[in-house]
Amino acid sequence: MSVDKFVRKRFLEVKGKTIGYITGLQLANMYGFTTQNPSYYEVCSNEASDKEEKICIDGRQIIVYKPVVMISEENRSALQFLDLMSTIDRYSEVGSREFIDKVSAFIDAEGVDFQEVKKYISVFPARTYQNIREAGLMEELE
Repeated sequence: MSVDKFVRKRFLEVKGKTIGYITGLQLANMYGFTTQNPSYYEVCSNEASDKEEKICIDGRQIIVYKPVVMISEENRSALQFLDLMSTIDRYSEVGSREFIDKVSAFIDAEGVDFQEVKKYISVFPARTYQNIREAGLMEELE
């Protein structure tokens, strides 16, 4: 079994039930915020036994983070968006206009529901709110 398949089956979706999402540098790379390729997988999953758990599979390291709230199909995209917004200032290599376009593309692709985002924004760091403001999305939170 490939590492991608292992991660998907163990940490992202079990028996058709959403339990996690990709995060960190890998997520930023997937949506074009950076050209850096991650040397390890980062996932946020209900399956994490600790705040941060490191696993090595076939020589590839996987870091599994415990979510701030339980992940479900209903809140996955909102939590992934907030997670991205809490770290994007560390990873993004794009200018402000392109940044806004890429955030919009992420929102569309993942179907981010801002009613769900509002429910969980308070459990994320203050810089999350600041990065959302820089993306021009404040009206979405009002």
